[in-house]
Amino acid sequence: GVKKEHFQRLKVQIGMARERQIDTERKTSREKREAEIEALKVKLTAKVDAVGKSLDEVEESAKKVEEASQPLSETLIVGRQAKVNTMKSGEMVALADEVDEKIK
Repeated sequence: GVKKEHFQRLKVQIGMARERQIDTERKTSREKREAEIEALKVKLTAKVDAVGKSLDEVEESAKKVEEASQPLSETLIVGRQAKVNTMKSGEMVALADEVDEKIK
């Protein structure tokens, strides 16, 4: 058995051992959770990069369409009057169809 004067010390040592065990379990759980978060972070970073590339492609397409459609909306300012560019209606329709195809 344990002597009465050493009983409190034994209780403290048992409590410390229990706390160490609980700390070890917490540490294992935390490390597992951190690993899962890191894996998710890598996965989401890859998705963000893919979306960024898609966005760059869309911006480039939009820029090309804007450049192609510019003659349709271009105006020449003469004095205080604005005149539409001197394209014929057939040319405008053909250009509009071409721009529509680029949009698709």
